[in-house]
Amino acid sequence: MEIENGMLTLEPQGFHVPKDINGDVPVIPRAIQAGLAPVVREPITNILKHASRGTDRTVTLQVLGSREKIQWVVSNAIAEPTEGNAALKGGFGLIGLRERMQLLGGTLSAGVEGGVWTVTAPLYKNATAAKPDLLDAHAS
Repeated sequence: MEIENGMLTLEPQGFHVPKDINGDVPVIPRAIQAGLAPVVREPITNILKHASRGTDRTVTLQVLGSREKIQWVVSNAIAEPTEGNAALKGGFGLIGLRERMQLLGGTLSAGVEGGVWTVTAPLYKNATAAKPDLLDAHAS
């Protein structure tokens, strides 16, 4: 699973990465997994790019499962949040991830609160990769 790969990427860089898996996490079809991989990978890549050495080096990776949905949450402290901080505004990467999640039948939100940047991506169990050709067009 891409979450484990993220942990293996962050830990050698000095991050503490507790993994929190709760609830009934279903087996995800391969087509959906392939579409979700960038949704997990992109926040981890951004953490590596933008995390300051002076911030808390804890990254929380959560997978929350229920009867209706499975949800990924990736959060980390950011250095000195300001209005001008480009990371707080989001970029084209977030737009692409939101589009990808919509194609999969989910949503994506991202933002900062209390000095912590969080990306949340719920995917509803009735989701299908009905348009794999569109997912390929959004490949990273």
